[in-house]
Amino acid sequence: RNYGPIVGEFKFIDDMPTIIPNDKKFKQKIVLTKESTKDCVEGHIVVANVVKELDRNTVLAEITTIIGHKNDVGVDVEAIVYKHMFSPKFPDEVLEELKDIPDSVSDDEKKGRRNLTDVTIFTIDGDDTKDIDDAISIKKLANGNYELGVHIADVSYYVKPGTHLYDEAYERGTSVYLVDRVIPMLPHKLSNGICSLNPNVDRFTLSVEMSVDSRGNVFQSSIHKGVIRSKARLTYTEVNDLLEGEESDLPEEIQTMLKTLDKAAQIIRARRTKNGALDLDSTELKFYLDSMGRPLEVAKRVQKEGEKLIEDLMIIANVSVAKMLEDAGIPTLFRIHENPPTAKIDEFRAFARKLYVGKDFPSIITPKALQSWL
Repeated sequence: RNYGPIVGEFKFIDDMPTIIPNDKKFKQKIVLTKESTKDCVEGHIVVANVVKELDRNTVLAEITTIIGHKNDVGVDVEAIVYKHMFSPKFPDEVLEELKDIPDSVSDDEKKGRRNLTDVTIFTIDGDDTKDIDDAISIKKLANGNYELGVHIADVSYYVKPGTHLYDEAYERGTSVYLVDRVIPMLPHKLSNGICSLNPNVDRFTLSVEMSVDSRGNVFQSSIHKGVIRSKARLTYTEVNDLLEGEESDLPEEIQTMLKTLDKAAQIIRARRTKNGALDLDSTELKFYLDSMGRPLEVAKRVQKEGEKLIEDLMIIANVSVAKMLEDAGIPTLFRIHENPPTAKIDEFRAFARKLYVGKDFPSIITPKALQSWL
């Protein structure tokens, strides 16, 4: 069988070392190799791999990792991480390659990149965000058009194919966000350091610069490698307070740009809505824990104008990149939402008719048709 990692508590049963798996569906008896148990004590939460099946009901396993004692703070969460084959630690060969990655950008490395260090560019993120990977800029022209910039940290400059760092990032595929921690895809020297768009330092980006008219249409865009120097690290709280009319300590230039961004984002959003975009708002929860990892409070994350404008800018930048790839004939992946099953449409039609008597329900259901009908 293709066994995954076994995560559970190390115990002695009848003087024989074994593991009580966290996964209650794992029914086989576990016999452990003697060498792998030498540093274990009862109560340790461990990770083990199956070496072979001894018989139908028994497996031989080898302990590969001691996560910690079951009473240690956070061990329960870390056990979940290992169960899903993620690791909070990076292999030694990856850490060795980090020694060759600089802490700052040199002048020689800037060659061939568009210099955007004089442009007023800033970031907006959550209050507790450590890795800042996107920045924005805006300028309103006399004719009413906008010049929008979305600047994404150029991780590809430092994470090269053929390296252990690249292979590890590929294997992880994403950062994992847990209730009390983040398991990063990249080591902190990258994610919180040279690839984080911190203020007042030069950083490499892939930048999308777009010309947007007063109706939200992108009529021109360019994508290039850039070097930026963020002028401010803003939080959603600061931005939302400003846009809601509260007093702000932010520089006057930044305040003006934020209000301009809000107007541009609303125009872009209105165009998307008119073209049939669905509002797929979902409730996200924020957990507040004490020093022992015990939950104190669960609160809803409320998406306000600051969060919405960043989402609008990221979507319009993604569309510009997609169009560039299509125009260049570069094959790429995209996601579609297929039509719902006929039975579900009939069920919805019957439900809707009870609410809206006397109105002809559209024979072909599209977002635009539904909006018109409603």
